[in-house]
Amino acid sequence: MPKKTNQWEIYSEKYLERASEINDPFKRIVDSPSFLKLLGNLNYKRILDLGCGNGEFCKAMKVKGGKVTGVDGSASMIKLARQILPLSEFQVLDLRKEKLPFLPSSFDIVTAKLFLMYLPSLTNVLKDINRILKNNGLLAIDLIHPLRPFIFSSKIITKKYLVRQPYLKESSGKIVFSEEKFDFFYRPISWYLNKITSCGFIFLKSQEIVAGKNFVKKFPEENHKQNLPVTLHLLFKKP
Repeated sequence: MPKKTNQWEIYSEKYLERASEINDPFKRIVDSPSFLKLLGNLNYKRILDLGCGNGEFCKAMKVKGGKVTGVDGSASMIKLARQILPLSEFQVLDLRKEKLPFLPSSFDIVTAKLFLMYLPSLTNVLKDINRILKNNGLLAIDLIHPLRPFIFSSKIITKKYLVRQPYLKESSGKIVFSEEKFDFFYRPISWYLNKITSCGFIFLKSQEIVAGKNFVKKFPEENHKQNLPVTLHLLFKKP
């Protein structure tokens, strides 16, 4: 069996089969545009994207005028990101055990799009983000909505999330992409708010993202995303 620490490298293609922008219409049409709008004006802003994957969202931010740097723990993902944005800076970096190699106050915005749920601990990462952000800089987080692992681990619906616990209890489990299982760390909304503010950030705004009727009409197989929020966007500021 492959080591857990290498699963994102070994199974990167399996993940992208299901979760890349081109293969996930909800992410491409609904979630990413909403998250991009949350960031505001990106002209000339220096942005760090944590868990950048194959660079698709980095490209969207660059199109809006941002100067984007991306980091990811998978060398395969970084290779793809460099192909998408050859003039941008990308680094292989495993935030489970490595610190961000950037100077204090280096960035205007830090984004973490559908990434933090895969880190076993966030305290050191959040403190490091605080260090590299400029004063009044933004931290924007896109999460799988915590209600979904709680509800969708039920056999009645689907077993995409192989975790089952009381909603308010922090725990770990697995999430399935193209039949491969990835480590997943479950935390309720209150946990994220308390943890991030305790690391020196001010909470600004939240968005709970669902699929609209027109989207479901075009993609009827995505009907389960219409009434229950799919993702949660949280925006914070470094004072």
